[in-house]
Amino acid sequence: EGRYVGFLPESVVGAALEDREAVPLVVAGELMRRDVPLVSSDQDLLSTFDQFVQLDVARLPVGLDAGDGRVIGMITRSGVMRRYQHAIEE
Repeated sequence: EGRYVGFLPESVVGAALEDREAVPLVVAGELMRRDVPLVSSDQDLLSTFDQFVQLDVARLPVGLDAGDGRVIGMITRSGVMRRYQHAIEE
C-alpha cells in the first residue's frame, strides 16, 4: 500500500548484524519499531525534538500529513538541534 507502518533504526540494524550467522534469518518487520510515529511536515521543532528524546532515535520519518501515512523524507536529531541553535542565536 505504500503506507508507513514502522521504523527501522540504525542501532537495531547494527545490533542484528553483529551475529553474522543469524543475518540470513533476520526479517526487517521483526526488528521494526512500530512505536515511532510519522512526523508531520508542519510540526514545530520543539515537539519534534521532544519526540527524539522520548523515542531515543537519531532520525524520524516525515510525512505531509501524519494521518496520510506516506513518508516524504527524514529529519535528524542533529538537524533539529542545529536549527534550534540558530533560532536562539537570532
